[in-house]
Amino acid sequence: MPYTYTYKDIEKLFYFDIYGRVRNIPGNTRRKAHKTVDNRVCYKGYRRVRFRKDGIDHTIGAHRVVFILKNGYIPDQVDHIDMNKSNNRPENLREANNQQNQWNVTNKRAGIEKGVNFISGSGNWMVRICTQAGRKVLGTFNDLELANLVSKEAQEKYHGKYAGYYRG
Repeated sequence: MPYTYTYKDIEKLFYFDIYGRVRNIPGNTRRKAHKTVDNRVCYKGYRRVRFRKDGIDHTIGAHRVVFILKNGYIPDQVDHIDMNKSNNRPENLREANNQQNQWNVTNKRAGIEKGVNFISGSGNWMVRICTQAGRKVLGTFNDLELANLVSKEAQEKYHGKYAGYYRG
């Protein structure tokens, strides 16, 4: 995806503090110097930063700004290691492709791991996982705890550091 802004554009306008909050550099905008500029939050929960270049308004994720400033290049996607969308500390951000970014999500169902589904007809739990080769069915289990364990181990094996749970 072609970007109309560069590392140099971002570097001229912003810096980030130790908490990953994006602030503006004095003199480059009409805003007050050193003001926090990532206080807008989009509907998906990500902090956003707005700026104008060549008469065109741009809105980008604050996590992208922090990553660009720390690493010196524009990645395809930026992943939050701890899955907290508002934690934009540099040590919590890493480059990822779309598949890796999709792997690093949590299941919103309490007590049920990602990839574990209940089969109502048999009363069993089925475990599936997406890999680079495609979707794999790992089996069906009578016990939810065992299904969760199999899912977690498979995430570790196939997704590695992008496994969908925070390992601290």
